[in-house]
Amino acid sequence: MFKLKRYLQDDAANTATEYAVMLALIMVVCMAAIGFFGSHAGGSLGYSSDRIDKAVNGAAS
Repeated sequence: MFKLKRYLQDDAANTATEYAVMLALIMVVCMAAIGFFGSHAGGSLGYSSDRIDKAVNGAAS
């Protein structure tokens, strides 16, 4: 019982939990940003690729 009381009064466990929650939130935000900007960047690169392909094939014709 004494060990449990001492553990609950210790701030180290609280700090570790707070860091774990912050890390989880940062990871969620990063994944959402990569998903959002990744799809937009992929569309932009596809558009640029199509334009370059048309320019190269149009010049060769």
